[in-house]
Amino acid sequence: MKHLLFFILLFPVFIYSQSKKDLTSEERAYLYHTVKNSPILNKHIGQYFEYLGPEILFPNKEINYDSLGTYLSLYPDSLIIHNSELAKAPKGLVTEALNKISLWKLNRILMAKRGTETELEPFKEAYEEFAAILVENLPPIATKEISGKLMPHPKLDNVLNPMLGFDDKIAMLASYQFITQNDQLVIINAITTAINEYISLKTSEYYLSLGGNYTYFKNIVIAAGDGTISSPTFEDRETHEKSKWLNGLPKTVGLIPFQSKFTQGSGAIASKIDPFVCSVNDFITPDNYKTCNIHLDVWGYNTEKQVTVIIEKNGLCYPLFNSGETRFLSPDSSFTKGGTFKQKMNDLEFKKIKDINQMIYGKKGYDYWIAYNNKMKDKTELIIIKLEKKYSDYGYSTVSVSKKKTKKSTRNKKDPSKLNDYSISNHKEADARKKTQDEIVRQHAIFDEYKRKIKELEIEKKQALELLALYNRRLDDYKLALGNHWAKYKEKKGIYTFEDSTTFNIYTQEFQFPAKSMSEQFEIRVLSIPEECLSNIYDEVMMHINVIDEIKYYDAAINNQFQNQFTENQYSLNSSALFAKDSFALKNLYNTLLFEKKKIKFEIAGGGIGIFNGSRIIKDQNTANKNHKDSTENKLNFSELIIDSQKDFTIIVNTFTHNKECAFNTENPEIILIAKNNNLSKNDLLTLYRSAVLLEQFKSDFLKYASIHLQKEAYDKISKKINKSWNKIEIKCGKTKIKLSIIEKEIISAITK
Repeated sequence: MKHLLFFILLFPVFIYSQSKKDLTSEERAYLYHTVKNSPILNKHIGQYFEYLGPEILFPNKEINYDSLGTYLSLYPDSLIIHNSELAKAPKGLVTEALNKISLWKLNRILMAKRGTETELEPFKEAYEEFAAILVENLPPIATKEISGKLMPHPKLDNVLNPMLGFDDKIAMLASYQFITQNDQLVIINAITTAINEYISLKTSEYYLSLGGNYTYFKNIVIAAGDGTISSPTFEDRETHEKSKWLNGLPKTVGLIPFQSKFTQGSGAIASKIDPFVCSVNDFITPDNYKTCNIHLDVWGYNTEKQVTVIIEKNGLCYPLFNSGETRFLSPDSSFTKGGTFKQKMNDLEFKKIKDINQMIYGKKGYDYWIAYNNKMKDKTELIIIKLEKKYSDYGYSTVSVSKKKTKKSTRNKKDPSKLNDYSISNHKEADARKKTQDEIVRQHAIFDEYKRKIKELEIEKKQALELLALYNRRLDDYKLALGNHWAKYKEKKGIYTFEDSTTFNIYTQEFQFPAKSMSEQFEIRVLSIPEECLSNIYDEVMMHINVIDEIKYYDAAINNQFQNQFTENQYSLNSSALFAKDSFALKNLYNTLLFEKKKIKFEIAGGGIGIFNGSRIIKDQNTANKNHKDSTENKLNFSELIIDSQKDFTIIVNTFTHNKECAFNTENPEIILIAKNNNLSKNDLLTLYRSAVLLEQFKSDFLKYASIHLQKEAYDKISKKINKSWNKIEIKCGKTKIKLSIIEKEIISAITK
């Protein structure tokens, strides 16, 4: 039964796709190949690529996409791309696929430029378009006039080789003696700018050609790290995709550019050009109540290091990490193997800095020993002062002796025990003075040792303080990169909702800021992780980032808008509710009602006077606008039918009028009474009836097509569900709700006419 529903829906005229003139047959084949070979893309948008050609399989019965690609290049009509459905698909995923086409094309262009004129010929116009962007940013020394056009210097062809890494490009530029080091930096940054401007331009063109729309679009590819790509565990996004169709897709090492800076050398260390280890990218959110959609697509990373991305707006940070198992990001920071940026920061803060603080300020640190040695030096100095005073006192003391010497004293000269009082006293004093003098010399040596030790400790402390300052600067850089205020979040079924209603969808890798009236600035930081917390060796991470605006309900299964489709001042609808472009959506909607347990909900409103808020028409809450002439009044005679089946099966109908009082009257006594009691205007009542008519027209069309193209059992099941829910419908009008049943007879009568 289920398989029978995947019919070729409705009659042939119901198959709809927009013009494919902007995509060549080769580009269409490559896009199909890309989508079908990517699990995330195939899951979400693969159904919108309808292949009508022969089945081509490998001996193991797997689809041979290489052969299909070749077939589609020769027979492009064998592929139907349902643009109307792609326009409603997750915008980030569509741009992910188209970004790959853009990189693939640019890679082929740059490789052809390094070949012969014959090889370049098919890409000549495209190369000139890229070259024009590049020349705008190059220094004059790196340009040359060729055939009357200012072009990149021919020597840059080698630098633009997509197979060269960052260090190789710098070395190549350094080998050109006519280019200074400052010019080298300007050239490298010019190449980065040109790649991103060209890729963004092409991706946006492809997106529009497939039915998408936007008012704000920014698409970049960016890398962060030390530029060496030396890790054996570095994984290139595309290395597992082996086929001739992807041979033209560049490895991340060559075409995904780094932001670069000039590092001033000192002493024997030469100045050099370094890539940023933390890539900082500035964006703005759209205004006029459009949602800001950010898609993050990891291309290259070290499998043993956790990819870390920080989105920051108004001081609030939203960190995203990969799990180590896959390249996909989420706010969950758990990482089971290898290193993380937070680990490196914690190692620096709570080990290296803690240890050196203890070494300086701790219980037995430099401050303690400097204070101890100063104390002992001062104590020694006091001892010296006392000794020197004592020594000085010896020089001023008097000794009372007889001036005449007796024979006896002379005879006993060599016998100290027989010396007279004078000689004994004189000898003792000389001994004491000698001992004091020796002690003074010894204490001076101790004093000098304390001074030497203090000086040595102060030098060591100074060196430790300088090292601590270096550590703290590195820690400040880490903290600045990670951000101080991390937004709290809750998770439900893969949707992370942050404290300010910002969301992240783990399944589509789309991060969304809520719609606001005014634009706001925000930045996205892509962090590479050092080998050790103080190391200058960083592993690379490479990403694709797309930022685009979204209008509410753009992704609904059906979003039909009706401008001036009602008879003036009446509720007769001059249109169907469903159209050919809805064929693919109808197939999915029927299957949803048959096989998924989703509630049917109704959000029906007669909006009265409308106003354009910059993205869509909403109810005008300012009654002072009534009867005020507005240049957009014809646009305000507007209705919309929206079917949103992402959560529940929700049917939404809104109708508005211009801001002139309409000439509408009803003879329905219940409505007259409700209008009086709730102060409803004629505009309110007119939109009440119009919304009811559009709703009834939808039901009629929806069941009519179901009766034609579904088996009776399936049709009966859908019809029963719709009719059962129909009895509960209420239409919001002003500040009240009115049951559809009150006016349904009038409505059905109008549709019948």
